[in-house]
Amino acid sequence: MLKRNKQMLISNLATLVSGRLLGDDGVITRVRPLAGAGSGDVSFIIWPQDILVAKASQASLLITTSDIAADYADKLSSSLLITEDIYAAFVILVRLIQQGELKPAVHHAGLGVGLHTIIDPTAVVDKGVCIGQRCTIGPGVVIHPNVVIGDDCIIQAQTVIGSEAFAPFGLDNCKNLPSLGSVFIEDGVQIGALCTIDRGLIGATHIKSDALIDNMVHIGHDAQVGRNVVIAAQSGLAGFVTLGDFVTLGGQVGVVPFVQIGECARISGKSLVHCDIKHHEIWSGNPSMPHGIYLRAYAYMKRM
Repeated sequence: MLKRNKQMLISNLATLVSGRLLGDDGVITRVRPLAGAGSGDVSFIIWPQDILVAKASQASLLITTSDIAADYADKLSSSLLITEDIYAAFVILVRLIQQGELKPAVHHAGLGVGLHTIIDPTAVVDKGVCIGQRCTIGPGVVIHPNVVIGDDCIIQAQTVIGSEAFAPFGLDNCKNLPSLGSVFIEDGVQIGALCTIDRGLIGATHIKSDALIDNMVHIGHDAQVGRNVVIAAQSGLAGFVTLGDFVTLGGQVGVVPFVQIGECARISGKSLVHCDIKHHEIWSGNPSMPHGIYLRAYAYMKRM
């Protein structure tokens, strides 16, 4: 293993993961998501949705499989590290971050608890957590490492924040990819009881200011929840979902991975959101559809 603080070269990482390097060698310092990755950064191309972003990426290194490399290597400016064991690559990067050889995507200084924050004696707050001022952490709450919570937040009983991402990968031997990322909750967020918020797979699961989240809501890894969003009980966001500012989700709404919902959109209760939704639109149903179409379809079914 390389000594701590020694420069990490792309070729060193290729050796560690038993992968094949395609492109130039160089120094890498940090693991980052594709969007925003630049010089010195390493990221991944895993899912089809990654391809478009990867084409514009300025990352020094992208880790991917031979199938993706064969189709897109000539369209990418970054060096490629080709491996068929993406899970092993994640495990090695987790270890390198823990050892200080690489920096995580999001690094927060000043870990601790702010003034006038109340933490119930039964709550569990792990090392590597930052909680702002005037927050209330309820009974039985569990906050894992790599979580940052802003000022004036309320976390109600039995909520779990910062669990490992649920990111199964592989066909023959499916494994859950270990998380490299974090959770970032801005000021004034209220989270109900029995909620679960997974930390990012590579970057941050981000809940912006003044979001209001009801009981028994799940927010998956790398989700981006906008300002003043309202999410009613028993709703679930899959990984990489984006909710714009002022979005409203009714109770028991499900949103599939990678979907983007525009600002001020409204989703009726028990809807399954399976595609992107534009700003200010109202959708209903399972599968969801524009609300006007849903009402006409419902009226037709009532007449039958």
